[in-house]
Amino acid sequence: MVSPKRPTRRVESSSSNSYMVFFVKVLFVLVILFMLPSMVEGGSRRRRREKKNRRSNAKTAIVYRRRLDCEADCMERIIYAEEAMNCIQECVSPTCFQEIYETPLEPGEIDLNKAKRLQTCAEQEVVDTRKVERQKKKEEKENQ
Repeated sequence: MVSPKRPTRRVESSSSNSYMVFFVKVLFVLVILFMLPSMVEGGSRRRRREKKNRRSNAKTAIVYRRRLDCEADCMERIIYAEEAMNCIQECVSPTCFQEIYETPLEPGEIDLNKAKRLQTCAEQEVVDTRKVERQKKKEEKENQ
């Protein structure tokens, strides 16, 4: 006696597998489509960030060079480094020093918040002077 053949499950699983494969492919394509704009945009963000960092580094370098020159000048006149802090900061940017430090620091006193504000103000002063210089050059070109 031959037993009747039962339908195999392969047919059912095969169709469900094909649906699953199709679903995974569609999902994969959607993920790529959603990620693509951020990948394309990422390159331009990186370039903008690098350009901004170059400008920022240039400002910081100018202020840093000023600070080194001021340290050398102030250390010649003042014996103790703690006492030279007011001299150095005023030399870096007199207008910012007057604006931020209403009363000078006591010898040996360190105020990091004011020092950071002075650094930012001095960098902004560099930007402003560059703008004025560019404007003057532009006007001279137009007058020629």
